[in-house]
Amino acid sequence: MDNRKFFLAIIMADVNRVKSLLESGRCSINEPSLAFCLPIIACVNHPPLHYSKNNDAARRKILKVLVAHCAHLNIQSENNGKTAAIVAAENGFLKCLQFLVQAGADLSLTSQRGKTALIAAAKASHYKCVECLIHHTGAELNVEDADGYTALMWALEREIVL
Repeated sequence: MDNRKFFLAIIMADVNRVKSLLESGRCSINEPSLAFCLPIIACVNHPPLHYSKNNDAARRKILKVLVAHCAHLNIQSENNGKTAAIVAAENGFLKCLQFLVQAGADLSLTSQRGKTALIAAAKASHYKCVECLIHHTGAELNVEDADGYTALMWALEREIVL
């Protein structure tokens, strides 16, 4: 199935087009694109230049549609093992991360480099995401990534006050 129109609608935050394509059955919600990107991860990935990085609310709307149509919350990219929660955390999309947490995303999953969502947020200096994951979810603090760093070590290096 060709998901190009579907991915374009996702990255352009066209909620109505995403709904329309899902309801028509002309796209596959849990299949990667030619670039190995999954729809739920594309939603929280870095945007094209013309797309506002701060458009967290629009991304959250798309996430809600995807999850309502049975997108797998914990599906991991074949490319790097990242989940939507890890990508949202490393890009600082707090509202998306909060939605994924509320929807039941597994925060203990790690990427191929050992990153959890908490490590990703701390390493990228996204304080609000770190705060959300620590104070509201009880995310594991002592997991080490491939570099031997824990979220606490990244937070100290990035001067994030917890």
